[in-house]
Amino acid sequence: MQTFVTVVVILTMIAFAALLINVLNSQHGERIPPSTTAVPGPVPGPDLLAPEKAHGPSASERHRTPPRSS
Repeated sequence: MQTFVTVVVILTMIAFAALLINVLNSQHGERIPPSTTAVPGPVPGPDLLAPEKAHGPSASERHRTPPRSS
């Protein structure tokens, strides 16, 4: 019986904490006006389409053997 009461108390505390976080987030969201200075669009960053340039040669390029000279 003591285990059951402990589990119920812990679950009640978790539910109360979730409710408190929800209420505080909604109050905080009402106080902050939306930003009018932000520029919409993608954030500039590294070129993700060319990973060899950012991370060096690929594995196949590192393990190539040089051509034999005759």
